[in-house]
Amino acid sequence: MAAAASATSADVPAVAPGTLYAHQRDLATLPVPSLEQTLEKLLRSVKPHVTDEEYQHTEAVCREFEAGAGKGLQELLEERGASMPNWLEEWWEQFAYLRPRYPAAVNINWFGLLPGTWGARQMTQAGAAAALTRHIVGFRQNVLRGTVEPETMAGRKLCMNQWTRMFNTCKVPVDEGYDEFATYEDLQLDSVAVVCDGAVFCFPVTVAGLERAAAEAAGRPVPADTTPRLSEEDVEVRGPAGHLPEDHPCLASLSFADLELQFTRVIEASSVLFELQRRGEHVSVLTSEERGRWAQAFDHLVSLDPCNKASFDAVQRAIFVMVLEKESKPDLEARAQSALLGTGIDCRNRWFDKPFNMIVYPDGKGAVNGEHAWADAMVMASVFGHILDGIDREFRAHGGPIRGASTPPEALPPPRQLKWKLDTPAVQALELASANGYQLARSIDLRLLLWPHFGKGLMKRHRLVPDFFVQMAIQLAYRRLHGRCVATYETAHTRLFYHGRTETIRVCSTESVAFCEAMLDEDATDGARFEALKAAIQAHLAFTRDCLMGQGIDRHMMGLYILANMQGLDPMPSVFTDRGIKTAGRYTLSTSNISMKGSPLFGGFSPMYEDGYGVCYGIQEESLKFSIAANKSCKDTSASDLRESLARSLLDMQRVLLSRNTIYLGAPASADAASAPKGESGGATADTERTSKL
Repeated sequence: MAAAASATSADVPAVAPGTLYAHQRDLATLPVPSLEQTLEKLLRSVKPHVTDEEYQHTEAVCREFEAGAGKGLQELLEERGASMPNWLEEWWEQFAYLRPRYPAAVNINWFGLLPGTWGARQMTQAGAAAALTRHIVGFRQNVLRGTVEPETMAGRKLCMNQWTRMFNTCKVPVDEGYDEFATYEDLQLDSVAVVCDGAVFCFPVTVAGLERAAAEAAGRPVPADTTPRLSEEDVEVRGPAGHLPEDHPCLASLSFADLELQFTRVIEASSVLFELQRRGEHVSVLTSEERGRWAQAFDHLVSLDPCNKASFDAVQRAIFVMVLEKESKPDLEARAQSALLGTGIDCRNRWFDKPFNMIVYPDGKGAVNGEHAWADAMVMASVFGHILDGIDREFRAHGGPIRGASTPPEALPPPRQLKWKLDTPAVQALELASANGYQLARSIDLRLLLWPHFGKGLMKRHRLVPDFFVQMAIQLAYRRLHGRCVATYETAHTRLFYHGRTETIRVCSTESVAFCEAMLDEDATDGARFEALKAAIQAHLAFTRDCLMGQGIDRHMMGLYILANMQGLDPMPSVFTDRGIKTAGRYTLSTSNISMKGSPLFGGFSPMYEDGYGVCYGIQEESLKFSIAANKSCKDTSASDLRESLARSLLDMQRVLLSRNTIYLGAPASADAASAPKGESGGATADTERTSKL
């Protein structure tokens, strides 16, 4: 088919910059912290984990680095920082998400759970998928047109770059080197990929897409694309479709009625395949494989037959992936396990390389599996806050979805099942991936704690920052269960800066250790315990502020380490091999707060280390939610035991608060916290609480 003609940027009328994009060029560049200050913070973070003698050794290592190799590396990093708006962006994406060869499924991807009901209306699986798709496409329209309001922190705009990467993008496996993150910007890419029992289907979800598909099915000429195109410079400040009206055919979603019919057709086609024992080739399971094996299989399949490349292209270029599960889950915990780990058979019913898999069960309940390279989890939480709010308003106003006009079934081309050409090596790769996926799906012990006894209301009445309070509860729970305190990771965002991503809040401090000891000391008074809690929270607040302002430890040290490798330093400076420093950076506890006003999304992730835990939580006014993950292969950890220890710690801390005679009604959570930056960091302010795993 000949390429359709399109208008050029010269044909585009003058339009004001889109709200979403307008401030991007005004964002500050990511700073390079002072080497002296970073090393001082590093030493403070080491102190809780080492003896006095070991600390003196680590201190000497830091001083040697500061006066020696560190000076030259710092100069190189400052030069890099002066030459680009974000010195970390490329490195972080590569080293954190694209270079690792272990499976992205479970190890990097995260899960989210949607609210459990559709109100008074009982939704079918096809109906729920249709409602979600229509509002996702509607939100995509707003992103492309740049009409979404930017998020803010303390009145300052945050970088919204991550929002522009959620649709029509995909991680692509590469055998030698590192994976790529591909973005497809053609406005005609308007299909959704649907995975059902391992088979993959595609169909367009916009008005223009339906017109093209109908023309192709009828053998008519495909309508020419006359959509004006913006220059790259204009796209940066207006959005790819900032010049188009919201009802433009390439943006406008199909009606609920049409989408419901298409998803019903997918379910029926999948059922027929199941009954005939021809469920498809389950190529999607390869995305759960070790990245090198997945890349080799991908290259082999692409070279084997053009239909394979066409099928891969269809998924990679799709707006997003919708997963239709074959079985509902009996409870929230089972749904969480399914969302993170895949189906009960293996990991085949996901496409783990897409930014997100929207998962819908036969009972209409939903979940999300999210990839991490494109954005941090809280961006997705914010997105679904918008999407679910739109659905909620529609259902409240109309008692259910607005069905819209129905296209006659004969004029609505059925979803297209993607075809794959396989040979013996390809079949063997699928069999191996399925076996590995079976083990991977059973590798994590995932438990939920739904805490109804109190939430942030109690904490704020005692002028305590809710996120910091919960972090100390996690510290106490681990200390009580395992007899020691360990390095703990909590994410802060750096989105005040151009293309900012994250920084690590090192939670374990001398003050948090002292708090745990006070809570476990039977002779300590509740007054002393409360003072220890306040001191721990104050230390946490100070470091959180630094992280939000790009003045943390981990990303700076990562940059210096990368430069040391690039310079071929041999031996490597001792600051990168010192036992105390490595202990303080080995995050046995990986934690994340995904509470956020307007978003009901709640989820979790796996541990960073074999003997670690992944703890994700949400903070509501009168309740708390936790997901706790541990590796089943480690005999020293137990998600269930940590859940019980956490419940006990929360009760003990509640008792300490209730023993006080003073509460502060209507007061900020803390006199100091009240002036803290407001936003996505795990506990940067009194009343919100946003973060993500990495």
